[in-house]
Amino acid sequence: MEHIYEMYDATMSNESEITIERAEGQISGSLLISENTINPAISIIISGSGPTDRNGNQSGLHNDSLKKISTRLFENGCATFRFDKRGIAQSVFPSLTESDLTIDVYVRDILAIAETLRHDYGFKNINLIGHSEGGIIALLAAQKMQVDKLVLLATPARPMSESLIQQYRERAPHLANDVEAALASIKNGHV
Repeated sequence: MEHIYEMYDATMSNESEITIERAEGQISGSLLISENTINPAISIIISGSGPTDRNGNQSGLHNDSLKKISTRLFENGCATFRFDKRGIAQSVFPSLTESDLTIDVYVRDILAIAETLRHDYGFKNINLIGHSEGGIIALLAAQKMQVDKLVLLATPARPMSESLIQQYRERAPHLANDVEAALASIKNGHV
């Protein structure tokens, strides 16, 4: 375990906190870069669903998965930016409501992050690394901007409605039929 702590100590001195202003608030994240960076690209790491912070942690689930990915990339000469989503940890959006948290909003946040990293920090090439729902966001953002590399980690490969129905059948079978009916209604344009 000492190696892991030494690894984090070495990277912390090369990590900068940066803030990206949005009309409704600010996105806060960690830029990890060193003078030994061998690649003019930066990888934006996008977390999965729920209240997941820049390091890949949620309440009751602390594993630093995204921080570990960032650290390994750093050790191999690659710059990274990982960030807290709207309303999570250091990303402050004062009038945020749950209805503001849509995939389209998250995609626009990625576009703003990429633009800031290009213009304010001089990165010419942008890579996107998305985990789970973050992979969906990365795929959609890649359709709206120039992306050099796209990495998808545990990203759903089928329609979200199918995944939800399966999850309910496995975890709450008594609700599965109601969920399936509600999703069918939404799909048919009835909200």
